[in-house]
Amino acid sequence: MHPCAVPNIQVPLAQEGPDTMATIRASCYDCGDVELTTADVHVRVCTLDNQGTYSFRCPHCAMTVVKPAEARKDVIEEGAA
Repeated sequence: MHPCAVPNIQVPLAQEGPDTMATIRASCYDCGDVELTTADVHVRVCTLDNQGTYSFRCPHCAMTVVKPAEARKDVIEEGAA
């Protein structure tokens, strides 16, 4: 079993102010492309190996979708500096 298979804290992608609303396009397995806000998406990252997933509830069919999250190299490099 992967060491991060145990429940951990989920943190929303970002906090929006009252005048900002980012739109994210993701793909539901049944409905195809859907549009979400950052408040709709949760990211989980393992502290042991930095592998991550993101999840959201499809706004059309209400199914919870979980997919692997690919690390962005530029963000990782900035965090290491």
